[in-house]
This record gives sequence, structure tokens and C-alpha cells, in this order.
Amino acid sequence: MTTPATTPATGSTPAAPGAANRLRNGELRRMVAEQLAHDPTTALTPGAIATKLGGKSSGAVGNALATLESRGEAEKIGTNPVTYRATDKTADAAKAATVTP
Repeated sequence: MTTPATTPATGSTPAAPGAANRLRNGELRRMVAEQLAHDPTTALTPGAIATKLGGKSSGAVGNALATLESRGEAEKIGTNPVTYRATDKTADAAKAATVTP
């Protein structure tokens, strides 16, 4: 025997994939700053940081790095490949998530 198919209730939508794992605003930026602050003299690419963070999107990490750079909390030191390193402000950025308006 087969089980009859069920249909979802009208007006309900399934949760987005990964919704339970979504980071809060500014949290990825804090995590990226933490990676830079861990070894301030090492130049890191967005892909390397994404891998260290358990496979986060390298594009999202790159966006976080660009924001950190615009705030003076990271320094872009290479362009091919794009690499960043910590500044004097990076450790503070790694302490708490800050939301940019």
C-alpha cells in the first residue's frame, strides 16, 4: 500500500535552507577579523579565511574584508591574489560584532 501524498497548509512556507545556521548581522565580519588578528603578520586571502571558517562563502568573506578595510580594521596588501592582514584596530573588531548602518 502507498501512503497518500500530503500537501502543506495554505499560507505556510518551508524554512529557507540553512536558516538555522544563519549568522547575525556583523558576525561574519567579527569572525574574519578574529582570523586576521590570530596572526597579524600573515597575509590571508578571502578563500583561505573562508576555509578556516568551515567553508563559508569566499565572496561573503571578501565583502567582510572590504568592510574591515574601509574601517581601517584590515589592510589590503596584495591584488593578485587579493590578500589582507591585520592592523592595530583588527583585534578590537574581533571582540564584538558591529552592524554597519
